[in-house]
Parts: sequence; C-alpha cells; structure tokens
Amino acid sequence: GGGGGGGGSGSSSSSSGGGGESGGNPTFLIMVVQNIAVMRKLAGAPPSFTLFCDGFKAFNLQMGPPDPVKLAMSLEWASLFKGAFEDDTEATATMRGHLFWGGVLTAVTVAIHMAALKIAEGCGVFVPDMFTFPWYEVVAFTTLAMGMFDTGVAVLVEPLAALGWKALAALEVLLCLCLLLGITWRAAQFGERHAWLPLAIAPTRRKTADRSKGQSGQGAEKEQVYFTKDEFLSSAVLAGLTEREALDLFHAIDLDGNGILDMEEIGNAIGRDKVPNKVPIARASWYEVCYTMLALGGQNSGIWQLRTGLKRHPVWDDFFSYYSPAHRLHYTANLVRQLALSVAFNALSDRPTTQICTLVGIETPYALCCLWYAVCPNMALARLEITCIVSRWLGYCFMLLGVLGVLDLKLAAAMALYTNIFILVQTVLTQLSPLIIKAERKLYRAWLEHLRPRCVEAAAALAQAARWGGRKALAALLLAAACLAAACAIAQRKFKEAQKEYKERQRLRAAEQARLEAETAARQVSNHLLAKLEAKRAAQARQDHRRLSAELLEAEQSLAAA
Repeated sequence: GGGGGGGGSGSSSSSSGGGGESGGNPTFLIMVVQNIAVMRKLAGAPPSFTLFCDGFKAFNLQMGPPDPVKLAMSLEWASLFKGAFEDDTEATATMRGHLFWGGVLTAVTVAIHMAALKIAEGCGVFVPDMFTFPWYEVVAFTTLAMGMFDTGVAVLVEPLAALGWKALAALEVLLCLCLLLGITWRAAQFGERHAWLPLAIAPTRRKTADRSKGQSGQGAEKEQVYFTKDEFLSSAVLAGLTEREALDLFHAIDLDGNGILDMEEIGNAIGRDKVPNKVPIARASWYEVCYTMLALGGQNSGIWQLRTGLKRHPVWDDFFSYYSPAHRLHYTANLVRQLALSVAFNALSDRPTTQICTLVGIETPYALCCLWYAVCPNMALARLEITCIVSRWLGYCFMLLGVLGVLDLKLAAAMALYTNIFILVQTVLTQLSPLIIKAERKLYRAWLEHLRPRCVEAAAALAQAARWGGRKALAALLLAAACLAAACAIAQRKFKEAQKEYKERQRLRAAEQARLEAETAARQVSNHLLAKLEAKRAAQARQDHRRLSAELLEAEQSLAAA
C-alpha cells in the first residue's frame, strides 16, 4: 500500500491521505484472492465450490515445483537428513512447491527491482521512497503472509509429516509472527508521530449550528477542516480550470498557508450562506455514511497530519495512512485473523460442523469492528473493505446453515460461491475506478476545450444566418410547406387509387378462387356418382350371372332326370 498525501506548505507540518480520489490498491485485490484460495479446504463443501477456490491457489504460491526441482528437493540423497524429509503427504508436497516458488519470486523481484533502480539512476529519474530498496520488498512480502500461514499450519497439523518439514513450517510461521510484531510496532510509532484531522464530507440535513454543538477547544477546531490541497485541485480541474489556475485559486483562498482549506476560509471566499452543510463521518448518521460511501467514494474522511518537530517515515507513513484511527492495527488484526483461519481450515478439516462454527466465530467480531468504524479514510476503499467482510461473513453463514441441514448443502455452497464472486468483481471494479475517473475527466476536459466551443460557434453562425435572411428564410419555409402539402395531397390521392385498385384485384382473385373451388367440388361429386354407378352395375351383373347359372343348373338337372 502507499498513498499520496497532501503535503502542507509549512516546514513543520505535512499530512498523509488515502490517495485522494484513488480507489486502487493491488494489495486489497491480492488479499481477497488469497482468502478465496484458502476456502478450498472448507469441510463438507461440494466439488464445484472446491474447484472454484482451487483455481486461485497460485496467489498463495501453492503450486507444485517442476519435476527436476521436486527430485532435488526430496533430499533423499543427503545422508545427514535421511528420514527427516521422507514423506509423501499432500501438505508437505504443497510446502515443497511453496518454498520453491517463494524463493523464485523473491529472487526475480529483487533482481528486477535492482535493475530498474540502476536504470532510473542512470537516466536521472526520481524514484519515490516507497520504491527504494529494501522497502519495496518489505511491503511486497506482506502479501505472502496468508499463503505462508496456510502452508505452514497445514504441515504442522499433519500427523504424518516428517520432522524436517515440520521444522521448516514452524520457521515459516515464526517469520510471519515476527512480521506481525514488526508491523504492530510500526503502527504504534505511526500513531505517535501523527494526529488525525477529520474532514467534514458527509452531507447532512441538520443545521450548521448543530455541527459544533457540544464541541469546544481543539476538537471543534479540527472539525472545521474541509478540503485538502489535492481534493481542491482535482475538483477545480474537473470544473474546467487549468492546473495553474486551480493552484492560484487555492493559494488565494488559503489565507493561513497551511495547505488546508477550513470552513472559515471557504466562507470568506464564497459567502457564509453558500458553505455546504456537512459533518465528519464520526458524527454522521448511518444513512449519511452509506450515502457518502456510495456517492462520494473518492473523498477522504480525514487526514493524518505529522506532529510538529517529528520526521515522517518514507514508507510506513504512507502504508498506515490507508487506515483510519480506530483501525491503525487493522493489518495486524487481519494477520491474526488469517492465522486463526489457517488453523481452523487445516486442523478441523475432518469436523465440518466444528470448523464452520469456528470460522463464523472468527469472522463475526472482525466484521462488527469494521462495521462500527470505517476501516479506511478513503470512502471507496472503506466501501470495498466493508462489502468484502460482510459478504465473506454471509458466505460462512450460508455454509453453516447447509452443514446444520437448514439449507440444502449444494444451495448453501452456491450462495457462498456467489458471495465470493461478488467480492472479486467488487474488488476489481474498485481497482479500475481511478482509470475510469481519469478517462471521464479527459472526456469532460475534451468537451470543455474542443467540442463545446465548436457547438457554441455553430449555434452563433446559425443565429447570424437567421438574422441576415430572416424574411427569405420564412418565405422559403412557407414555399417548402406549400410544396410539402401539395405533395402530400398528390400522394394521398395516388394512395387511394392504388388502394381501390388493390381491393378490386383482391375481389377478382377471390371470385376466381371461389369458381375454382366450386369446379373442384363438382368434379369430385361427379366422380363419386360415377364410382357408385359403376359399383351398382357390377353388382347387378354379378346378380344376373348368378341367376343364369342357377337356371342352367336346373335345366341340366331336368334334362338328366328326363
């Protein structure tokens, strides 16, 4: 993580923010995907759910190593370690691949980073403190904690794992715990060096006088902070000003020169009656907070201001400025949660009910803490964190209902799957939001600079042409209307004639069709009568033949008798 901040113009004051209107932080996306990958070990889940989560295990570096490397890492050739690494469990196979890919990724990252720093130094390009060695590697290492916890705990709880693999797993978990303690210590130092200044960004229907009710001294003075320098410049550029004009306007309004516009300065500039009625997030209602997160996602609820006489850290101050005062230890709490989840997923994999109840118990207090107070000063990141936490908690609750038999297990797994897909889509959209906002600003600026002047010029030319030839245009318009009316009358008459001719043709066609049908029916009747007549004649002939045969027989008998 690392965010820009609006630095004050004074020599003893500076501030850190959550990145202004930036909503993109790749660390959030990596952690979301890592949490989805760990859920593949959820006991009792259908194969489709496990297959979906298993597709993201590469983000935890839990792929198998290549075959030559696998053979070399088996360590069976080393008599010193004979028996210490001889096992064939799934956990140790994952550990083998995790160690290999972790080492390869670390080596490649360090090599590329050092090469990039050398190139930047040779070209005279300024490199921010965030991207210097070794701070870039330290911050990048924090994204590997979830995979290290999951892999190491899986080996530690595996009863058939060899002793050597258990020692490596314990070392890996211990390294993560040291990272946790180090980040906690850095967070405490950050809190000692900085003071939190809340910004009034939540629109409210309450009267302005209610905003300062019950406030006095330094607390009331802090709530008067309204705009940082970056927020003012971005809004002014979006309104059509150039960056130079926006900067001049900011310095004209900023009377005390501290790099922050408070209510008094804004009121002097635009009038007291036009100052927006807003309150800080801490004093806003739930409805006002939700509206601010949805509609004003690019703003910050406050800024971290460096205390007078102290020196800011080049990396960790930007890292912790992504979190609000109540969540300065949010990253530490998240690491503790990841460790607890890893233990629950791996140690309770054969007890589905106990496992899912433990997972819900871990996620519930974590979700309540994040809902009670926004995690990040930036409203877009706070919205992302809250939706991810609540959706993940809902997914575990659905699986709990499925395991207990309240819901069908396949339906519960499908609901949990949909919640994870929603988390993934929401995170990706939040990462892309800075690009979308930048493209929107470019389009709006192109409209202001190119399209709108041309449209105004075209409208002015049309108005001038109308003023020059108004009567001629009116006469031409009347003539065109008359011609159009005559054409319509002619077309209507032609249409009626064509319609009459069409109806006559339809009538003749219908009469011809009726005549043909009558002839066909008469022909069928005559054929039927002829067939009946032939049948009657044949029957009569057979009867006459039968009668003549009988008479001949009688004559022969009489002759014989005579």
